[in-house]
Amino acid sequence: MGVSGQVGFHALLTHTPLDPDYAVAAFPLNFSSNWDITSGVGANQADEVWFDTRTLTTGANEDLDFSGTTLQNAFGVNIAFVKVNGIFILALSTNTTNLTVGAAAATQFSAGFGAVTHTWILKPGDWIAAATPAAAGWTVGAGATDLFRVTNAAGASASYKIAVIGRRS
Repeated sequence: MGVSGQVGFHALLTHTPLDPDYAVAAFPLNFSSNWDITSGVGANQADEVWFDTRTLTTGANEDLDFSGTTLQNAFGVNIAFVKVNGIFILALSTNTTNLTVGAAAATQFSAGFGAVTHTWILKPGDWIAAATPAAAGWTVGAGATDLFRVTNAAGASASYKIAVIGRRS
């Protein structure tokens, strides 16, 4: 298996003053970064990607096992990540409840969160993206730091899209 392509984020904005008498017409903002990915296990490389659209019932949670055999890639092959280099999550705008990501107790994959108890709340339409193109990536420890929890608030079912880029070795 191999992975190639580009991941990026950008903000291309023009900030205009509310006061028409302000001497400067506008301030441009161009803030962007791209990660060009090639197949492999070094810096700027990955050899596996997992993505899915998932739905949680009201008040439910799920622990995605990054090192187990429950996640399958697009070819039906079980994935056991050793390193994760990117996580991207979108709470669908049609949701009516919030999703909380993170905090799967002692076996939480906490890279980027700082600690196993830290979380991020996604309201309907919110998204988060985190990436580390470095060769070291974020380590996934089988049975130790491999669970990534997504929790739905009570009130209604909620759906989200998720993509994980990483390496099997």
